[in-house]
Amino acid sequence: MIYLTEVRMNGSGKKHQHIEAVRWEHRGSPEETGESTVEEMADWIDSKDGFVHVRDKQGHDVSVHVIRPANSRPYLRTSADKESWKDDLLDLPRYGVMPGEVA
Repeated sequence: MIYLTEVRMNGSGKKHQHIEAVRWEHRGSPEETGESTVEEMADWIDSKDGFVHVRDKQGHDVSVHVIRPANSRPYLRTSADKESWKDDLLDLPRYGVMPGEVA
């Protein structure tokens, strides 16, 4: 199973739509890790029936789903039932250059 472990935000945005890439690990194979853009991860979830999870603050597995707005790029969101949306992705550690930092 794939778990998202970190997110990279686009600029100074703070919402799910501002996540531009994610780091992940395969829990059954700890040496298998990677980084994917949101578009790559969305395609993997949708086209290849990929199951992606994140751990919430209580340590529970929560499913990651793809949201595809009509006039913008897809983004990722967590929910146990595709109705009660949660902010678990925004609670993950950040990576990459943060606003105000120099690369």
